[in-house]
Amino acid sequence: MRRIEFLKHLLLGVAGLSLPGLSVAAAQKPKNHRPAPAPVKYVRLINFYIAGYQYHQGRKVEHLLKPSGMVVMRREPENHYDQNAIALYFQNTKIGYVPAVDNHILAQMLDNNILLEARIASVNPAYPTWERIELDVLCCTGHNNQLLPAEDIAYDNTLLHAN
Repeated sequence: MRRIEFLKHLLLGVAGLSLPGLSVAAAQKPKNHRPAPAPVKYVRLINFYIAGYQYHQGRKVEHLLKPSGMVVMRREPENHYDQNAIALYFQNTKIGYVPAVDNHILAQMLDNNILLEARIASVNPAYPTWERIELDVLCCTGHNNQLLPAEDIAYDNTLLHAN
C-alpha cells in the first residue's frame, strides 16, 4: 500500500468520515488501468556521410531530405563488392550505402534483428557530394521495455517499419 493511500485509510477510518474526492474508493485505480508506456530510448551508435551518394539517386530526392528525416537501411549480403553492404533508401529511392569502414558491426546487428534507425543529421547542398548528407544510426534500447519478436520486424529491420 502506498503512503498516501495508507494515510487516507487511517484518517478516514478513524474519523469515520467520507469526504468527496478523498474517499478510499476515489483513491483506487480502475482494475483495467495500464501505466503509460515507457518512452522508446535510443543510443547513437555512429555518425557518417553517405557513401556512393553521387552514384545513386540521391540528387533526385535531395530537395526532400531534411534533418531528423528517416532513412531505411537494407542489408545486401549478396553484394559482390562487400558482404557487409547496407544500402540506404529514402522513400524507396536508393541514395547510397553505409561506408564500408563502418558497416561490419551494423550488418551483424541487422542480421540479428536488432532494431536500428537511420536519421538524417545534416544536409549540406553546397558541400561535395561525398559530404553532402550526414546520417546518425541509432539503436533502440527497448520498445516499451519489451523486445519485438522477429516476425514483427520488417525485412529492412528499421523502427520505421516495425509493426
